[in-house]
Amino acid sequence: MRQIMFHRLLPLALIIAGAAVSAETSPAHGQPWTLPLSNDGANVKLVWIPPGSFTMGSPESEPGRKNDETQHQVTLTHGYWLGATEVTVAQWRAVMGTDLRGHLTKAIKDDTLYEFTGRRRTIRDFMNMSPEADIKRYLANEDDTLPMYFTSWNDAMEFCEKLTQEERKAGRLPSGYKYTLPTEAQWEHASRAGVAESADIASVAWYGANSTEGYTGKSLGRTVAGPRTSGVKKPNPWGLRDISGNLWEWCLDWYGPYAPGPVADPQGPATGTFRVNRGGSWGSSPASLRPAGRATNPQAEASAWRGFRLALAYVDEKASQDWIQLFNGRDLTGWTPKIRGYAAGENFANTFAVRDGKLAVDYSGYPEFKERFGHLFWKDSYSYYTVAVEYRFVGEQATAGPWWALRNSGIMVHGQTAESMGKDQDFPISIEVQLLGGNGKDARRTSNLCTPGTNVVIGGKLITAHCVQSSSQTYHGDQWVRAE
Repeated sequence: MRQIMFHRLLPLALIIAGAAVSAETSPAHGQPWTLPLSNDGANVKLVWIPPGSFTMGSPESEPGRKNDETQHQVTLTHGYWLGATEVTVAQWRAVMGTDLRGHLTKAIKDDTLYEFTGRRRTIRDFMNMSPEADIKRYLANEDDTLPMYFTSWNDAMEFCEKLTQEERKAGRLPSGYKYTLPTEAQWEHASRAGVAESADIASVAWYGANSTEGYTGKSLGRTVAGPRTSGVKKPNPWGLRDISGNLWEWCLDWYGPYAPGPVADPQGPATGTFRVNRGGSWGSSPASLRPAGRATNPQAEASAWRGFRLALAYVDEKASQDWIQLFNGRDLTGWTPKIRGYAAGENFANTFAVRDGKLAVDYSGYPEFKERFGHLFWKDSYSYYTVAVEYRFVGEQATAGPWWALRNSGIMVHGQTAESMGKDQDFPISIEVQLLGGNGKDARRTSNLCTPGTNVVIGGKLITAHCVQSSSQTYHGDQWVRAE
């Protein structure tokens, strides 16, 4: 009970009616697409990337190769679109409403504690920035045509999610597609473009050896250099510019080892510590610019060397049309805590927190548990749905916690609201999917049915027992478990 950590994807399945898609005003497979954002030239040009198979990774003889680039065959079964350039300052402002200076100011003043390599810190602390300093101290040039820098993985995903919502309302999303970051496989497939990498690096990339050439304005680092205007270098054969150099580009995946054999549509590990970014930057060596090169950083890190490229990619048809992600991976927006002994909305001792993109339930601020059972309520009500969650238990039980509550959590799939609960009420009147972790030795099934304050009828028979056991296996340790 000390801590329970949920994976950031917590979707709820519903049947959702979307806007009709017009073939004349929406992306068509096999064709480029210009995404209309504004009337000031901030529209996004997207390039069609065909499906296909390729060898991902690098041969052992490749100069600059690292050990995490094991070659393996990858098949991408769906085509997708990628931005012809990295997202620019103007494009960011058109979607998010802030310019580069406003965005960095917000990040520096953010008091949220994020996971950075095992420590909970603010972004400014990790990036060694001061909220009292003149913001110009940290910025290079701020032109609208520059790629948007100082963007974290979280920032990039927020941009993509907002754009997806807007385009769905406008009826311009192809069935099964959404705006997102490219997976590692999608990025490398597009970077290679079906040909060998260019021998003339300087013609296609801004990187450490040429980023000072013709540079004017405010610089970053020890050299007179910084991010450069997007799209002035030569494109690769599929029309992508700056796919190498200028800014590192965030990918969707958590970092981890590649699959040992051939794979189709790989998504990376289910969880992790670092997010992948690719392509190198204006300060990188040629080794980082290789299509197979991989870099890793905390997903909350926002630096002047990292940006992102927009993808319009296929996701599972059911996930695209029916699933809603409740937890946004950043904060508790939309959620109301209710802890016994406290009013609804009071998050005593920061019991519910977001850490490294995961929802954590943490009792480390409790000297003793004292029956302070806590629940987190979502803002909307649903009547016909499937809920899915990935969870795990880590740490020790809270001091003086009841024996039965060891590694014990759950999802109330039907119940009263937080506001209707009494201040000292321990559990909401509800129907619960009980989620249990193993104790290391005994059988302990999960996804059991429990009925605090209710009864259910199963097979025409009234069930008055508090819990009905499932037939699941036992999950010992701190492994991730998916319940649906």
